[in-house]
Amino acid sequence: MRKPLFLFLLSLASYTLSAQTQNQIQECIVEKGELKVIKADYNPTTGEKTIMVNGVRKKLDEVYTLEGAGYAAAKAWFINNEKITFLGKPYQKYGLPRVLGISEVKRLGENDGVSVFAEPREGIPQVIYLPVRRGCEFQPYILNCGNVSLTGEAETPTGKTYTLKADSKDIKGKLTYNWKVSAGKIIKGQGTKQITVSTEEVKPGFITITLEATTADKCPIRLEKWVKVVEKTSSSQPNKKS
Repeated sequence: MRKPLFLFLLSLASYTLSAQTQNQIQECIVEKGELKVIKADYNPTTGEKTIMVNGVRKKLDEVYTLEGAGYAAAKAWFINNEKITFLGKPYQKYGLPRVLGISEVKRLGENDGVSVFAEPREGIPQVIYLPVRRGCEFQPYILNCGNVSLTGEAETPTGKTYTLKADSKDIKGKLTYNWKVSAGKIIKGQGTKQITVSTEEVKPGFITITLEATTADKCPIRLEKWVKVVEKTSSSQPNKKS
């Protein structure tokens, strides 16, 4: 009788030790399209995550799959880095997945069974977030209405004028242009693809020039360029030798 009793006590001790090493954690999941935080138990010794369901302890992966329905990881368009269409606008995968809190984004709809989230702002979002896998891991997708770039020097002297041009490619129809500057003044070209900015009375530092353009099918484009404003040097001063 000693051996079975010993085994029973050993098993009980092992179970007690295992229970004591359980840490309660919070896990972010997508359930019925919505973000939700649940509580689970984590065993640091085994690395196993479990959850109680109707009084029965089950592995977390059995109850809430890591990359199953509701997540983008297994979708062909995600794996192949394809563009997606949301709210009638084209979006392209941008950067690497990142972890966001459930209060940082709100649900806007879905794409192929995967919920689409964005920061709580008005208008068409520049960036949307699709849940990749369990744990609030999201892949950013950036609005891609066409290939537009800004061409201009990286710096300009204070008290001078500066020219910046928008070059568009692969965009059908006419673009509308709206320019903004954080300092200085647009003296020519507002509403066109090229502007001239006066840096009169602008102190040395950086200014931001923003282009808010719209395509013929009302797809918005937003670009920024930082320009360094430097002290104006006198032409009468000799050039410094390097």
